[in-house]
Amino acid sequence: MARRHGLALAVHPHYGTVIETGAHVERLLEGSGVDLCLDVGHLAVAGSDALEVARKAHGRIGHVHLKDVDAGLAERVRARQIGYHEAVRAGLYCPLGQGASRIRETVALLEANSYAGWYVLEQDVVLSAEPPPGAGPARDVERSLAFLTALGA
Repeated sequence: MARRHGLALAVHPHYGTVIETGAHVERLLEGSGVDLCLDVGHLAVAGSDALEVARKAHGRIGHVHLKDVDAGLAERVRARQIGYHEAVRAGLYCPLGQGASRIRETVALLEANSYAGWYVLEQDVVLSAEPPPGAGPARDVERSLAFLTALGA
């Protein structure tokens, strides 16, 4: 239906939804013809390796969301020791290159496979107050952009 209207469709796996793990994505790819929004951070929170998912989804990645994840907090979320919202407030998502999401390797694989779509930089946070200028998510985005620039992506 999307193609008939000139639209591109990419399913976005997300922690806490029906499609959240690498196994869920694999089943989606095997059972449909849709492309994937490779969300590196949400796959990591779900305990999956986005690099492996990217290998399996070769040629079917229509969009990429880049997020890095604190592995300890992600493990606590999966073990139900902490809620997702609380984990985000505690810093679940960190600047690119500072977490366990294998951003460098995933971007290198995508680039080697001629991925020509967008890389969306996401810095999910829960704020209780507005941070001072140059702090908080603005600082984290600057760090993430510096990391991506160094990769040449």
